[in-house]
Amino acid sequence: MFKLMCAKLEPTRSLKSSLSNFKVRNKKAKFLVLWLVGTLLISGLATPVRATAYSLRLVTTIDIGGVNEKAKVKQIFTVNGADKKALPAAAMIGVMGADLAGLTAKSEDGAKLSVNFLPEEQSIKVDLPKTKLKSTKPWSFTINYSAVVLSEFGAVKATQLPATTTNLDITSQTTTVLADLDLGFAVVRGHPVSKTGVGVGQQILTFTDKGPMSKSALIVFGDSTFVTVSQTTTLKNNSWWWKNLTLTLPPDTNQQMARLKSITPEPSNVRLDKDGNMVAEFRLGPLASRDVEVKTEVAVSGLSYSLENAVNIDQADPLLIERYTRLTDVWQPAGLEIAAAQDDTAADVVEKVFAAVVAEAAAGLDSTELLNVAARNASLELSDRLVGELRHRGVPAREALGLIMTDGNRLLAEPKPHAWVEAFVAGTGWITLDPWLGVLSGQFGGADPV
Repeated sequence: MFKLMCAKLEPTRSLKSSLSNFKVRNKKAKFLVLWLVGTLLISGLATPVRATAYSLRLVTTIDIGGVNEKAKVKQIFTVNGADKKALPAAAMIGVMGADLAGLTAKSEDGAKLSVNFLPEEQSIKVDLPKTKLKSTKPWSFTINYSAVVLSEFGAVKATQLPATTTNLDITSQTTTVLADLDLGFAVVRGHPVSKTGVGVGQQILTFTDKGPMSKSALIVFGDSTFVTVSQTTTLKNNSWWWKNLTLTLPPDTNQQMARLKSITPEPSNVRLDKDGNMVAEFRLGPLASRDVEVKTEVAVSGLSYSLENAVNIDQADPLLIERYTRLTDVWQPAGLEIAAAQDDTAADVVEKVFAAVVAEAAAGLDSTELLNVAARNASLELSDRLVGELRHRGVPAREALGLIMTDGNRLLAEPKPHAWVEAFVAGTGWITLDPWLGVLSGQFGGADPV
């Protein structure tokens, strides 16, 4: 700051000296010139000195192979600007997957960087180039490695993207997962997907964050239900001329694969429209109508719950309320204060109670402590608490015991005993709630698939 002030004062004194030697006959003009110089000087001294903070963007691509095959992981870190404290000399980044191989790191000019895998921390350490640490120009470095990220549990195949752990201040992050279509369409739980798509033989899942990825994402393949859908649609031609009418057939999406069984009556043509939708064409005469029945076999992955309804708790089946709202020695309310409104639907109440139980558990027990507790005991304690709170508020709830394949951030080598809750939401049905996973990954409305 002292050097900056001196640098600004020197030319000002020189300019003032020149002005004093400059003969101006008009005193008003001379006064205006001196006033202008003084104003500029004062405004220059009052201008705050701003340090340029760096921004860092992380772009990760994970190309998944088959079961027990190693995926290719590529992470590009782009730094823009220099921080007054500068970047750390070494970057620490949490790994994705297990059995790392082929670990390399290089700067944008191709120079190799020193990189090591630290198994105890499950992190990668990269020594950053000293010449770039305080650079105000954009620069980048890349990490490449292969790892086993996909696990198989019976008919279920799954991978888990952990929450980002690093000593870098990440400004934005984009993670793209490429998975073979042969694995089955993906169902994502935990961190929401920003964008889905299909490429050549691959499905594409994109996750975006303004900062580091704060929640883990569980991606399940092959967790599907096979159903037959029958739908009848009436086509009408309201014109006085013959007309071709089209009917859109059930499409393949990120959560379903559809196979057409029959169309009655038979269409004149079946084609793809410009948006890639399959449509059936029917030629109808003037003022004619026709009922078209379509039967489709659909493999549905990860049925999602529709909670967008306006049904109140007391509109559930009275027998369910009587059976599943009784309090016991184990299932008792913990006295949580929950801001419920009179017009809250059953879905509203369930979400508020779940959020309150998860928030209380997260405040009293950090994630590291929770993971060190046996999964069954920790999950059972939280499930008991959630059942008690739900039943106390008239929501039918029951406890489910089974196996879990994730610790909330990474897949387990072997499934472990686990407990979660099923709540009956009037107008929707039974939904699964796992408060243990809620504490670890913010997941709501879905239990582990095993």
